[in-house]
Amino acid sequence: MAGADDTVAVPKVLTQTDSTPMAQQDGHPVAVELVRLVEYTVNIRSFHPNKKFERLGFRFHGDTRGFSLEESFHPSYLARQTGKVTSRVWQLYACNLAAGSKDKFQDRLRRTKYAGSNTSSGPWWASDGPEPYTEKKYQPDGTADANAFEQGHAGEQIAEVTSWYGGKNFAFLGSRLDWNTLHTTVVPTLDARGHLWIRVERVRRWMDICMLVYGDGFPNCESFIEDPAGNKLFLGTHVRIGTPATHLAGDNKRIMFANVLRVELTLDGNFGSKLWIFTQALGGTPDRRDDYPAIRDIKTAPGTPTRHMSDPDPSGWSGVPGDGPPVILPGMDVVSWPADPLSKIGDGVSGGLGKPLHISAYEDVGAVWQRLQDSFKRPPATRDTTVQAWNDYHLHRNPNEGRAPDSEDLDPKLWKK
Repeated sequence: MAGADDTVAVPKVLTQTDSTPMAQQDGHPVAVELVRLVEYTVNIRSFHPNKKFERLGFRFHGDTRGFSLEESFHPSYLARQTGKVTSRVWQLYACNLAAGSKDKFQDRLRRTKYAGSNTSSGPWWASDGPEPYTEKKYQPDGTADANAFEQGHAGEQIAEVTSWYGGKNFAFLGSRLDWNTLHTTVVPTLDARGHLWIRVERVRRWMDICMLVYGDGFPNCESFIEDPAGNKLFLGTHVRIGTPATHLAGDNKRIMFANVLRVELTLDGNFGSKLWIFTQALGGTPDRRDDYPAIRDIKTAPGTPTRHMSDPDPSGWSGVPGDGPPVILPGMDVVSWPADPLSKIGDGVSGGLGKPLHISAYEDVGAVWQRLQDSFKRPPATRDTTVQAWNDYHLHRNPNEGRAPDSEDLDPKLWKK
């Protein structure tokens, strides 16, 4: 039994303190280099690739070129009065992501937007002489408006722009006289509209892009964006549908192309080499694009054949055996075809490099735009390509793809690899 003077040894308690002194618990700031916000130039333009238009374009001269990243020019455009490639109508504008506010961003759009047309001419029986579009009254018009300019978070800059351009062929017989005396003309306006959304991730160093272009659908169309160093990235290309006689009249909203891209950025804000393709979609049938209707098409189930009302039918198009097809101009036909559904846009699988979706050109513009925006919720369809591969795909794309051969077709040597 322990004695009364026995004691129990108690362990010595060390002085208690936080493992990190309070004075040091606020942390240390770590410098993160952000991508510089810079200005990008956007080009959209309509051109005819062949030496001359189709017969229903009255054989006016074309632009004799394939899809291109060369700069547009015009004698009236002081920034570039000479160049290598022409277009029927073209437009450019500058997106200054360093503007700081939506008002300043819009002001820069207003001051940089320009719409031009290169010289038009045609055969003597359809034209009263070439038109160079050097006089303001004959030049095309255009708009570029800021829908949004905001920071998603401290390292993210977002900009959204809607644009439009429209121009008339004032080389057409009597069109200048009518315009000068009546301020009207029978010549329809060639229209194209663009909807561009850009998001720069300044920490992760990339730019997300949604681009939707729609309008008449005739002639060909292309768009690209250029960084301050002169590097260019195609935003999309379109091979024309229908004919000028059937597709130019009216305020049309036919889908031409709808693409979603992600491109690597350097710290200076210039394009890097890596590219991710979330989706790419083209408006209209992949073949017989001459015959694509000017009113609407009929979407059918996957795997069903494409049918044109004007095609010979053993049972008779009217249901009477032996009855022949109606006489219909190209572009005034009725077409049923297995168009890709909108649900494929941005599904993480469809629309990769070299494998575009083919959707109805008459899909609702708002519905297509929503699918493009939602594409970032899923993986890209192509995640291991480059800017060079994407640009080459468009540069060497057949500018008459899906159309009937014509005696005035562009020499394949001018676009084939």
